Amino acid sequence: MDVGTRLEYLRKEHQDFLHFLEEWDQVLTQTASKDSEECVRGLNRLREMQPNMKALRGHCSSEERNVEGPYREYLEKGQLERLKKEHNDLSRLLEDMFSELRFATLYQTERAIGASHEVSELARRHIQFEEELLQEIERKLAEEAEQKLLLRYTQSPE
Repeated sequence: MDVGTRLEYLRKEHQDFLHFLEEWDQVLTQTASKDSEECVRGLNRLREMQPNMKALRGHCSSEERNVEGPYREYLEKGQLERLKKEHNDLSRLLEDMFSELRFATLYQTERAIGASHEVSELARRHIQFEEELLQEIERKLAEEAEQKLLLRYTQSPE
């Protein structure tokens, strides 16, 4: 997959995750309800939504595998290290959240809700950071293309 197509794909995934996180946050609000029926519905819905959170972890793993490709070419070492650190932090928080959701009950939802909010907040910040990285890569690709074009028209034919 060429770099442009890969960037498009990542942007689409980011948008999908942001839409999902909006729904996730709404269900967290439902789970925090004082109405026990609403709370149970919310808790059950969170459990149903876990595969989407696992997809977020899969997205991070996919990026890790692809970090060695064009990302290494266009990003600074510190940016790559931060990307990997955030992926690790997100994976750790996801595991904590899955564990909390597994054992949450109607009367003990606080820890599951807290862990879920942490995941949601970090995921949003991380997506924003990744979008900044994608913009930087696009800028560098455009500069590279411009340089190639200039060279093509300024070099004498031999």
